[in-house]
Amino acid sequence: MSHQAIKIRLDDYVDGLLLGGEQDQIEQHLAGCEDCREEVRFLRWLLVDAAALPRSIAPARDLWPD
Repeated sequence: MSHQAIKIRLDDYVDGLLLGGEQDQIEQHLAGCEDCREEVRFLRWLLVDAAALPRSIAPARDLWPD
């Protein structure tokens, strides 16, 4: 699998959606690619940060003034 193909699959990798062979290929690539490891760290941080957001946000009272 090429570097570009792996970068495209990193979202699914972080979400745990890949099957064994594809997951293994990505993990082997990550062992030697700092750029992709950084992307995985960012994606994991993003998931944690998004999970901390409130489920809903009420709009300001003057959203529809008339």
